[in-house]
Amino acid sequence: MIQKIINYAVGILICASLTYFAIQHMGASAVVVVVLWGALLAKPILGSLLWLYHVCADAPLKPFQGQYYAFNQVQVRVIEQDNALWVVDEDILPIIGLKVSETARRNATVDQYCYINSEKLWVYSESYLQTLLQKNRHAESVKLRLWLQRTVYTPYQNKQKIRLK
Repeated sequence: MIQKIINYAVGILICASLTYFAIQHMGASAVVVVVLWGALLAKPILGSLLWLYHVCADAPLKPFQGQYYAFNQVQVRVIEQDNALWVVDEDILPIIGLKVSETARRNATVDQYCYINSEKLWVYSESYLQTLLQKNRHAESVKLRLWLQRTVYTPYQNKQKIRLK
């Protein structure tokens, strides 16, 4: 970033000095120097416009980024908490033919199945959900387990590796 700023500053300095000398020696016909200014400023201006376009296009979806997925047109909410992913039970259980059970909620340990106050949701940990899906005999459980691994967990792990570098 600093190198870009230095490059643009040097470019502006060169264009300004050429403009000054052109006006001194050529007078009003120094308009030719405008081409230099256009060449210098075109890339940053267009880059800024492209950045602004992407910011405006992505703004409505920003609150949902990285939290909402869809498995066979069914919403699956994923929450990142304490450098781990948690999947909402109300989204997963109907897919594999199970119902939300207060008994299961009370019997699970906090590192497997817990309530997140900030989201007001009950969620499964990655390891507990994988075990639950392996034990379940529903036809969708294998597909769901693979989908979670490929679409949710592996991209998240790759992103974590990049953050640590």
